Amino acid sequence: MIVINRIFIMSTKCIASANRIERVLHAPVELEPEEGGLPLPTKDHIVFENVSFSYNGEQNDLENISFSLPRGGTLGIIGATGSGKTTITNLINRFYDIADGKIRYDNININKIKK
Repeated sequence: MIVINRIFIMSTKCIASANRIERVLHAPVELEPEEGGLPLPTKDHIVFENVSFSYNGEQNDLENISFSLPRGGTLGIIGATGSGKTTITNLINRFYDIADGKIRYDNININKIKK
């Protein structure tokens, strides 16, 4: 009896979830993109172009870092303590502004994105 009761409860939950999913999938599109809006995404999702950064503004802690990362790709950053691994991830998240170079998301300069 307990198993039959659990099957009944799970089936009613599944039906309710399927109904919600169907409503979302068939919902009308409310937002249309404006003409002349953002550029189309490129094959590279995140691009660092000769990025330099300094914590104190005097001497660069990172110099001329360049790489591109495709959408859905992964990047392994290895190095000794203090080599800049965390700094690179903080720059990707724009916790700091770069001193030189460009960081782009889908061909949009990171400096055009609000913090």
